[in-house]
Amino acid sequence: MSREFGSYNAGYFDSQMEYAAEDCEGGAYEITRRWGKVLRAFAPVAYAIACAEALDSSEYAPILASIQQWSEIRAAIEGLEDYLYPFKRIMEEAVRQAVEE
Repeated sequence: MSREFGSYNAGYFDSQMEYAAEDCEGGAYEITRRWGKVLRAFAPVAYAIACAEALDSSEYAPILASIQQWSEIRAAIEGLEDYLYPFKRIMEEAVRQAVEE
């Protein structure tokens, strides 16, 4: 296996995460940009995963990268959750009203 782990036809796994993050961060919609931040935070972990799967490093590389990136990943996910919260509340209210009728 090589660093193309996950997609042998479209380039390196970690590069795909970087490209996806960049594309999303420039998106027209807030939801897209929020996911871009999640992907950006995950990109170093993707690189470590790809290197480990290519046998260029051991399993400890993605473990260490995950630990190092966790606060950034969590912050990006929390930002996404904050954005989604009002939509979730609207959906819950719509379901509640439909059940009551």
